[in-house]
Amino acid sequence: MRRGPLALIPTALILTLNGWSYAQSPQDSPTPTLKLTTREIVLDVSVSDSEGRSVRGLHQSDFVISENGKPQPIHSFAEFDQQPTPPDLPPELPPNVYTNYQPLPETGPVNILLLDTLNAQPADLAHEQEAVMDYLEKVPPGTQLAILWLSTSGLHTLQPFTSEPVLLRRAVQTRMFEFGSNMERWTRDWYTTDAIDQIAAYVSRIRGRKNLLWFTPRMPIPLVHDGGYSWPDPDSHGGWSAPDMGVVNRLMDAFELLTTEQIAVYPIDPGGVQGLGIESLRAEAVAEGLGGIAYYNNNDLGSVIARAIDNGSHFYTLSYRPPSRKDDGHFHSIKVEVNRPGLRLVYRKGYNAEDPRLHLPTSGPPLLNAALQAKVPSATQLYFNVAVQPQPASATQNPDAAGPDPTRPAQLRPAGSPVLGALARKYRKARLTRFDLVYALQPAQIAFADGPNGTHSGALEFQAAAYSSNRKLVTTLKQATTLPLSADTDPQSDDTPIFEFAQHLDLPPGRIYLRVGILDRLSNKVGTLEIPLTIPKR
Repeated sequence: MRRGPLALIPTALILTLNGWSYAQSPQDSPTPTLKLTTREIVLDVSVSDSEGRSVRGLHQSDFVISENGKPQPIHSFAEFDQQPTPPDLPPELPPNVYTNYQPLPETGPVNILLLDTLNAQPADLAHEQEAVMDYLEKVPPGTQLAILWLSTSGLHTLQPFTSEPVLLRRAVQTRMFEFGSNMERWTRDWYTTDAIDQIAAYVSRIRGRKNLLWFTPRMPIPLVHDGGYSWPDPDSHGGWSAPDMGVVNRLMDAFELLTTEQIAVYPIDPGGVQGLGIESLRAEAVAEGLGGIAYYNNNDLGSVIARAIDNGSHFYTLSYRPPSRKDDGHFHSIKVEVNRPGLRLVYRKGYNAEDPRLHLPTSGPPLLNAALQAKVPSATQLYFNVAVQPQPASATQNPDAAGPDPTRPAQLRPAGSPVLGALARKYRKARLTRFDLVYALQPAQIAFADGPNGTHSGALEFQAAAYSSNRKLVTTLKQATTLPLSADTDPQSDDTPIFEFAQHLDLPPGRIYLRVGILDRLSNKVGTLEIPLTIPKR
């Protein structure tokens, strides 16, 4: 039975999704067990001829793998030459209604277009948008793309994975302009590395290859196996500055996360033809280490995108088990060869023998807080919709009216009424606009405790946090509620009404990133979502 937009969310997905759990502990067992583990190195190898065309039909016997110069037996082999099954489309929602239901493809290859304005100039973004629009005019059917945006305000999802060109064109035409050209270098490096970690977390549930097409000028960070320790930057006195070891260690971890998640990096410089320099060499090193190709000194960015996606869509996946089971922390070089002359192979050239982990919270209040601070991707252990819109002026001026009239002007906070939300001191004299937030979620997702006489009770917490374009906290709001159910109400039944909860929040003018979340206090499951808002001055 359909009951509004939430009825389009598959209940089976709601009941089985585990959220951001990167390692699961086995069930407690009375019988002690001995567990042996071994590292398996997975390599995606793109093979092309002298004219850049993908080579198909090779066999396992055509390949030879060496680690640190020693041949290794190939453990598994497969050729990939087709697009994966696309995920379900998210539900069509009314205006001003948002959902955190963003289905992911089960397997790769998939492609992430990262528009980087944190490290770029306005002209770079214009070139990127034009190139992506050009590519989308001829994108092969079934090509899975997601469009992400990195700026001074953080990493944002403009469009989750889809093969629908209409949705992708709409996303890439963003008019959000936040550039980090005036930001201190160390901060930009740190924010950029944060984004790489979040991208790895975002796609961690997709099996197989992922291609990261990173539109960024001059490769801002040395995303290589030694974290850039061997890539010092020139200083203002004509010498070389020592690398920041904190950044180096983070970059080493990020490099290994990308290799573990089979993320191939394709740096794309949107600046066009402008000569060669050390930045071009660094882009080459990043691409070579992470199994991609660097593109620069090219004005035809639309063709560059097509070549990069084609390169990452036709490949061979090989694996082997290295001779040493111990993580020694050293870099182990890899060489792959084929027994046919004149072919070009693209693959990652090695790995750091360590166990990289995204030490992220997996449930409960820590996950909710991290998601609201944009330190992890949106949590999807609970699916929900939320309607977010300014409260019409008639809502408080005429309490006897039948309902808000969306054609009337938005309601400024009534004079003399208390501010709704814990507003930062900086905004306390601003002209605030009052917003309504109405959450909706299916009771089947919620945990209920048994009560007397066959009754049940749930407990939910709703939080909202608003941030400015420079990541400063603007306001917060936290409320909790209980969900009593009578003995004759079954939360798993389709006849149980969708649960709704309303909040009201005062926001100042400007660009605001509103992050909302729900915590089930009994199960510790979390759902979160980010909503960009532009609130005009009045």
